[in-house]
Amino acid sequence: MAWSAQEVTNLISDSKILKRPLPQSAVAALLSRGSIKSFSKGALILQRGAQEPRFFVLLKGTARLSAHTVSGHEFVSIFVEPGNFWGVHPCLEGVAESHDAIAETDVEVLAVPAKALRDLMWENRDIQEALVSFLCQRFRMALDVAEQFATWTPRARLAWRLLSMAKSHGIAKPSKRGMEIRISQESLASMINLSRQRTNILLKEMEREKLVSLEYGRIRVHDPDAMQRLLDDPT
Repeated sequence: MAWSAQEVTNLISDSKILKRPLPQSAVAALLSRGSIKSFSKGALILQRGAQEPRFFVLLKGTARLSAHTVSGHEFVSIFVEPGNFWGVHPCLEGVAESHDAIAETDVEVLAVPAKALRDLMWENRDIQEALVSFLCQRFRMALDVAEQFATWTPRARLAWRLLSMAKSHGIAKPSKRGMEIRISQESLASMINLSRQRTNILLKEMEREKLVSLEYGRIRVHDPDAMQRLLDDPT
C-alpha cells in the first residue's frame, strides 16, 4: 500500500503519542527519506544489538518491543500501535538497538535510517521538537517505572500499565464494551515484573470488581476512572 503524507499525519495525530501534532510537511520529509516495509506476523522487524539503527513509524498492525534475559526470559517493554514510533534514542546517539521488534500481526512500517533522521532533525524544527518531546515522555515513563517497582503495590502497577497501554493504543474513552487492549497475560506480567500466576490473580480480582473483563488474548477496561483512583494512593 502506498501511504500519503496526510494519512501518516492522521495516524500519528490519532495515536496521541505527541502533545503537539506533527505537521504534514514534516511527515512528508520523513517519508521522502525513508521506505515502507511489510512484515508478516511473527517476523523479526529489528534485532537487539543491530549496529545500524533505524527510526520506525508503525503504519499498520501491532509490534512488540522486548528484550531477553540471560536465562531466556522475555521482558516486554511496550506494544506499539499505528501512529506510534520507536528507535529515536539509538538513532540520535548512534548506539546499538536495545530491543527486539517483533510483528504481533502483519505490519507495515516507515523505516528511516539513523543518519537521515539526524539530518532531518537539524533541517526541520518540527521534527526536532517532536523527537525531543518523545524522548522526554520516555524519560518520564522510565522514572515512573523505577518508582513503581520500588514503592507501588502490584495492584497499582497493574492498573497503571493497563491505563498507559490504553493511551498508547490511542483510546480516549471506553466503548460500551470497554477499552480493548490486545495482550496476553504472560506479556503483561513481564511488563510489571510479576509472575503470570500473580498477575492472573490480580486480574481476576479486578474482574470481580467490574473494573475489567478477560478474554482470550485481550483485556477490556470498563471503568478507567476507578482504575485511576487506584493510583491516587499506590503504596
